[in-house]
Amino acid sequence: MLIAKKAAGIYEQKFPCYDRQRQRKLIQERKEKNARAAILKTAALGAVFLIALTALSLINHFMAIVRVNYEIGRATRELQALQERQRHLKLEIASLLSPDRLEKAGREIGLQYPDQSQFLILTAGTLEVGN
Repeated sequence: MLIAKKAAGIYEQKFPCYDRQRQRKLIQERKEKNARAAILKTAALGAVFLIALTALSLINHFMAIVRVNYEIGRATRELQALQERQRHLKLEIASLLSPDRLEKAGREIGLQYPDQSQFLILTAGTLEVGN
């Protein structure tokens, strides 16, 4: 081993151009290694960016779902309130159109049932006045 190292040292001393070639090769290998590292770092950064973008997209999507669910709940409550109001209005219409209430309101303003003599019975061709 010691002889191999010594021989390599002597070889390099005798032929300095080979030493320069080896150093160029080492420099080239370092550049390639640094380039690969830069590519890996860029790829890792891109992956992190894509993951972050995906996460933000998912958060936005879930926020939209929550917003729509809130609007559905609000619309459902509004619908229930309107249906309740409709039910009350129908009851009010029914009470206002009841015959008993109409008769009472008519008597309050002075209306009365017609007498038998106020009835006109119409038949084809003749006119008869009630009893």
